Amino acid sequence: MGKPRLVGLIGWGLAALILTASAAPQALQAFSGNFYIVADSEVINDNLYVSASSVRIDGTIEGDLTVLATRHLLVTGRVEGDIVGVAPTASIEGEVSGSVRLIGIDVEVSGQVGEEVAVVARRAELSASIGEDALIWGLWLTMEGDLGRDLGGRTISTRIEGSVGRDVEVTVDRLEVGPAAAISGDLGYRSGEEAIIDPEASIIGTVVRRAPLASDIGLRSTRWLAGLMSFLVLLATGRVMIRYRPDSLADRTERLRRHPIKTAGRGLGLLLVLTLPLSGPALAIGLGNPRIALVAVGLGLGLALPALLAYLVLVWIGLVPVINRAADLVIPARLGRFGAFSALLFAVTLILLLVPYLGPVTALALSIMALGVVWEGAG
Repeated sequence: MGKPRLVGLIGWGLAALILTASAAPQALQAFSGNFYIVADSEVINDNLYVSASSVRIDGTIEGDLTVLATRHLLVTGRVEGDIVGVAPTASIEGEVSGSVRLIGIDVEVSGQVGEEVAVVARRAELSASIGEDALIWGLWLTMEGDLGRDLGGRTISTRIEGSVGRDVEVTVDRLEVGPAAAISGDLGYRSGEEAIIDPEASIIGTVVRRAPLASDIGLRSTRWLAGLMSFLVLLATGRVMIRYRPDSLADRTERLRRHPIKTAGRGLGLLLVLTLPLSGPALAIGLGNPRIALVAVGLGLGLALPALLAYLVLVWIGLVPVINRAADLVIPARLGRFGAFSALLFAVTLILLLVPYLGPVTALALSIMALGVVWEGAG
């Protein structure tokens, strides 16, 4: 499974959340509330957009399901399109004709999926019958189902107990291939340790171990988990502001709309001030005076932690209006205020976690604008 295939699936997952909203029929079903249930006998004959604490689908959805569940997602019925969404815990036990693309903490796919499965999660369990590829990013993966084509991803630990129709290509710290595993193609893995392969496992192709990359997979997985936690906290913060502080959020969003250049300039200035504990010592060392350099380094070490904490807090406060303003520009209004905010936040999270060059640039731009929003609000 090559990198173009990986990028393609990520792109389709992102497009399914944002672009299909504008391309969906005008008669689409949308809901926002605490609990949402599609009963066993109920049929939704359009695309369904849901934002709720808990979502349960026991009936049939004849289009796509786009969901934001702040607690749990359970699908025991049938979805004839794709499932795209975010949920701390998710269980896909029913039948999905299209693809499943989820961000969560614990994700289990145990039903039947016609196309691909792409998951970003702390723990993923695949015991389903999956028609095409599976791509998993996270800490732990257990694969016990039947996979039609390739298995790929990056995890701390992966255990394979099911069948894979073609190749396995994973980056792991620990790889186990159990006695029930049946791999019809090659087993390729990148790891610092030899895989534990049971003698009874069936591998038709070759087994190839590659040296780990320079960047440690543990650090990457930690970054993904931190990104997921940040997403969930920002989601909760946005929910609180939209519901309980709408006037304050609207005021900050309007200031950003009217003065984007000034906001960016002030944000950049505040960022330079907060990075003085690092830039100051570097400049002092460059001047070549040992005494000045020693004093600057001492001050920098003393101020580095408070400056970092101040940066994180200020960015956190300012990000909600920034995401809210961006959602006004690119997300269809019919999703509702919180639905649009959630969709844009989900898209940004994917970019930050999965896009190599655009991610850091996006993070810097968001930080500058968030700091500028806080400055504007203080003024």
